[in-house]
Amino acid sequence: GQAIKKSPARKIYVCNLQTKAGETAGFAPVDFVLTIEKYLGKNVLTDIVLPRRRLAARSRRGNARQSGQHDPNQLARAIMETLKPRKPILVIDFDDTLFHTKKLKEGHPLFKEEPESVKDVDYTKYVFADAAKFLSRVKYPKIMLSHCPLQWLKYQKDKIQRSGLGKNFKKIIITHEPEKVSAMQKIISRHPSAPIFFFDDKIPVLQSIKKNFPQIKTVRLRRSASQEKVVSPYIDEEIASFAAPVIERLLHPERWG
Repeated sequence: GQAIKKSPARKIYVCNLQTKAGETAGFAPVDFVLTIEKYLGKNVLTDIVLPRRRLAARSRRGNARQSGQHDPNQLARAIMETLKPRKPILVIDFDDTLFHTKKLKEGHPLFKEEPESVKDVDYTKYVFADAAKFLSRVKYPKIMLSHCPLQWLKYQKDKIQRSGLGKNFKKIIITHEPEKVSAMQKIISRHPSAPIFFFDDKIPVLQSIKKNFPQIKTVRLRRSASQEKVVSPYIDEEIASFAAPVIERLLHPERWG
């Protein structure tokens, strides 16, 4: 395990196509990944090749509902595609990740009931300085993935526009789904071979994304020391700001160029 961990080589995990009774029964792809990380540590695996279908269950007699073997040609193509140089996609939340929404609400108590009450407010003052610098400095493709209730859509669009941050993003997605799973699925389908890093401040959202898409690197923004510190197998890193030194290690600039 230590030899694998210390090796500078890329480490590709090809997920099992079936589970084994008494050992991995009931495992989803994320469970295989978490088991490997339990022994090797987080962020050791550089790439994960996942099956397109649900895992088959193997009985103690060795029978499975469907073939437990990878198609060698498809697997070879998947690995070769994985080895191609490609830049990561950064998927980033807006509220309290890039923009200090909590401070805006505290300074304008009527905001929640009367959004029009802040129409003359300078929203750029609520942008986290470290976030603005990060977005302008890092040239990887970036997608904003924000959540808001349907009735707030107009004001969310206005808030993003007036913050001045929209210009840094290849695409802006506003979803009504709190856990953002469906929106993330669409992002993955459009960028099937790209490494994806997901930044958010909400623990349930990060956990849900990781459970559904174990290949995604999840990063929690914990901007206040008063916020609960959580150790979770579904959160790969926790940072206080985008200026954290761990960002450089996470994004592997020497790999992506």
